[in-house]
Amino acid sequence: MKLRFKQIVFSWFGGSKVYDETGRILFTVKSCRDWGYCLHILDAAGEQVASIQRRTSTFLPSYDLFAYGEYLGRMKQRITLLKPQFCIEGSDWVVTGNAMGSEYAITSPRQGLVASASKERCQLNNIYALDVEDTANTLCSLMIVLAVGQYR
Repeated sequence: MKLRFKQIVFSWFGGSKVYDETGRILFTVKSCRDWGYCLHILDAAGEQVASIQRRTSTFLPSYDLFAYGEYLGRMKQRITLLKPQFCIEGSDWVVTGNAMGSEYAITSPRQGLVASASKERCQLNNIYALDVEDTANTLCSLMIVLAVGQYR
C-alpha cells in the first residue's frame, strides 16, 4: 500500500491528511500540546486510532507509540558514526538509511522489508511517500515515519 502526506511537525495546531494511491483520505494527523508534544492519528471516520508522544526527559528525544489505546513501544535513536539509526523497543523493527535526507527503510529480521519512505522529487511542499509491504503494518509504519520526521 502506498501513502502520501505532507511533512508534519510538532506545532501548536498543525495537521495533515494521509492519502492512499487512489487519493482517498485514510488518516488525519493532528498536532497538539498535551504535557509535551504529541501527534494524534485519526481514521477516515474521525476516530483516534493512534498517538505519538515525544519524551523530552532523555538526552536524545524519544517517542512513545500508542495504537488503539495500547502502548506499542518507544522509538529511540541509536548513536552511530555515519548515519542515524532508530530502533523500536518492544519490536524487532529498525529504521535504516538516510533518515535525515528522507530516504529510509523500516526492516525486521523476521519480516524483511516492512516499509520504505522517501521525499517526492519536484514538489514545492515536502510531500512524502510511504510504501508499506503488508497492509497490516500500515498504521505502525506511518507512526514511525511521522516520528522519524520529527528528528530533522
